[in-house]
Amino acid sequence: MSLQVSAARLRLLLGGALVLALLAAGITVFLTRGSDGPAEREYAVPDTLCGLDVPRELYEPLFPPGRDLRIEQSYEGSTGLATLDQCRITVDGELVIWSDTSGRDGFQAFIDGRSAALVRETGELGYEVPEGTPVSGEFEAMAWPGFAIAGTSCEPGQIIHSFTVGLGASHLADDAESVETFAALIQPFMAAAVDASVCSPGDNPASGYAPDRGTG
Repeated sequence: MSLQVSAARLRLLLGGALVLALLAAGITVFLTRGSDGPAEREYAVPDTLCGLDVPRELYEPLFPPGRDLRIEQSYEGSTGLATLDQCRITVDGELVIWSDTSGRDGFQAFIDGRSAALVRETGELGYEVPEGTPVSGEFEAMAWPGFAIAGTSCEPGQIIHSFTVGLGASHLADDAESVETFAALIQPFMAAAVDASVCSPGDNPASGYAPDRGTG
């Protein structure tokens, strides 16, 4: 009798342990899936990038999977971009795409001279010009994984001598893919930004850029 009771009790204990294990596994899967978020975009990619007309196929790769897209700041409708203008795009509350304009006339000056407030938003850039990939085209431009920058001199007599635009994104994990994407995007993005700015590109001895610095 005691052996039968012990065997029954053992089966009961094993069955309970199995149920608990299955429940734990289910909870783990649920929590993991919930924390990862959606695997696809559940929002519409905007018709412009930061309010600037750029071919959609060039910037679409910057937009990650997620549900809630918000354009917190944009260059939309601007005809006077100069310095300290910003674009900020978030997905599910996280900053995924950003852009800043500056009157600084050098890429390293732009990278190193960002204010504490901008660094808090986007993090330290930590890029070095010698490590960047030059991008041929109308404007002097370079690309790194997750970031690109372009600049031009402005005709004398305008309120700024130089116009520099940086563009960053956090979604592309593969470095080679990221550089390729930014290299294809930065020239048309810069051209659209210049069209919306106070800068008319031209030779200016007070600028660190020159009209013929583009390598294309």
